Amino acid sequence: MTWPPLTLAQDATVAGAAAANGTIATITRSDGSTQVTYDGAPLYYFVGDTGAGQTNGQGLSGVWFVASPDAGPVRGTEPSPSEPVEPTY
Repeated sequence: MTWPPLTLAQDATVAGAAAANGTIATITRSDGSTQVTYDGAPLYYFVGDTGAGQTNGQGLSGVWFVASPDAGPVRGTEPSPSEPVEPTY
């Protein structure tokens, strides 16, 4: 899976950074896992990012974008140099 959902371990909680302008919350997925959301949008991570601050999936296939503090996608940056892949939802 190229874009796994950002999920929490059982009984874990999540809190946002002080600079975040949106609401961080969770939803229960159909498989029973708990996925983190930002202003209602489910969050995913890219398996090609192996360290903090990496955004190798930015713009990948023209579908996947880094979430901004206003919960919208960050656009206007060059797509990732990675090979295009079909998104996995």
